Amino acid sequence: MVRTYKLEKWSYTKAGAHFKIPLGTLSFHVLKLLNANIGYPTALACEEERYLVDLIVTLQDWGQLFTHNDVWNYTQEYVEIMNLQSRFAGGAPTRDWYQEFLKRWKTELEIMFSSSLENVRVQGATSNIIDGWFKVLHAVLKKLNLLEKPQSIFNMDKSGFYEEAGRQFVVVKRGTKYANQKQGSCGKDFTTVILTISANGVCLPPYIIYKSLRLYSQWCPKNLIKGTVYNGTKSGWTDEHCLFDYLQNLFIPNTKSLPKPLLLIFDGHYSHLSIKAVRLAIQNGIHLLCLPSHSTHLLQPLDVYTLKYVKQQWKQLLWERNTTTSKSMEKTDCVRLFSKLYEYALIPGHCSTAFAKTGIFPYDSRAIKNDTIIKNTLSTIVGTPEQYAHILSNKLHTSSCLNVQTMVPRNTLVRSNSAPDLFIGKFLTGFLNSCFILVIIDHSISTTTSQLELNPTGSGDDIENDAQKVHTNY
Repeated sequence: MVRTYKLEKWSYTKAGAHFKIPLGTLSFHVLKLLNANIGYPTALACEEERYLVDLIVTLQDWGQLFTHNDVWNYTQEYVEIMNLQSRFAGGAPTRDWYQEFLKRWKTELEIMFSSSLENVRVQGATSNIIDGWFKVLHAVLKKLNLLEKPQSIFNMDKSGFYEEAGRQFVVVKRGTKYANQKQGSCGKDFTTVILTISANGVCLPPYIIYKSLRLYSQWCPKNLIKGTVYNGTKSGWTDEHCLFDYLQNLFIPNTKSLPKPLLLIFDGHYSHLSIKAVRLAIQNGIHLLCLPSHSTHLLQPLDVYTLKYVKQQWKQLLWERNTTTSKSMEKTDCVRLFSKLYEYALIPGHCSTAFAKTGIFPYDSRAIKNDTIIKNTLSTIVGTPEQYAHILSNKLHTSSCLNVQTMVPRNTLVRSNSAPDLFIGKFLTGFLNSCFILVIIDHSISTTTSQLELNPTGSGDDIENDAQKVHTNY
């Protein structure tokens, strides 16, 4: 609008009538654009701040996050190295400068709470690992002819359902120090449940595991969730015998009417796999596909969406129960509460959406957001901070730069003749020495992945042979 007004040299009246905008609003936007360069110049020029932004963005791609103090401290260090103290009233950047810096670059930077992620999960969530998984997945779906058969694609996962209701926001009288909610047990007891969902939204009955070496009939109600299978282990978690029992007594009976082959996706934990379980799967036309290690928070449908919502509703059910009774929870009470989740939590919409979010069905390798993947485009680097500085400098120089026109240019500041170039080894070496040592690992894809990539259209005759190759490494 303003551009047209200036290029066509229209009057306020003509432009306002053409765009149907009040004259006051049009005048405000025109004057705002004309006065964009008016104001006291920033201490650091646009180009210098651009480098700081690139530094933050690049290191985030490499898995290093900056706090408020990190950004402020590294800016102070940069100002000292570049001999730019004279540009600041106190000789160093202030908190006010930092706040204005964030405002100027709000199109590229934002503030948010960080979330904790184990180092093993970081290493399992690199771009090479994710790309390798989707190549294997596509090859398997194509070989089994399941790209258009959501009813034949399943995901199973175990999860512990604790008796702790968690914390919720409550309204209490002013001056209250502790807002305690009564509950019947300590909250540390749990029951393990194996859930299975399909890409078309079907949720199979649960496989419930008690922490007990014996099962009593009163623990195993059959009229709450039809088809539920019960088991018990010493630890309360799964062991190598559970997958075989799960396949034999739950998965196979509930899928016997479906055309074969079937695809069952699960994490490749050692407690899941056994020779007899794999053999049973092959005999029943079930293809077992293991997810890459430590990547289920991104790739497993149950982890990504379904179980998150189910756990929220589970805590709400526990909270409501604690408001009505203070009795300790029996095993049958746990099953009774869990059965309510099938009424509004484990519904088709919540199950099928999980497969879409992970890119399994419909198949879409772009479904995983880029900001959740640690980029590892560099090869393995082991060396001195000077070498890291050189690599980081090249990375920042070759990174995509912001269109300068989107920033409001301030009055040009003349660089001091004594100020060296921005990306000298001294600055980056000092930076890396002061904060951390970067080790970028280039994960390789397994032989199985390479074979599937070279021959993704294998015949259906060797499906049974490929089923024996349970993919566990990427």
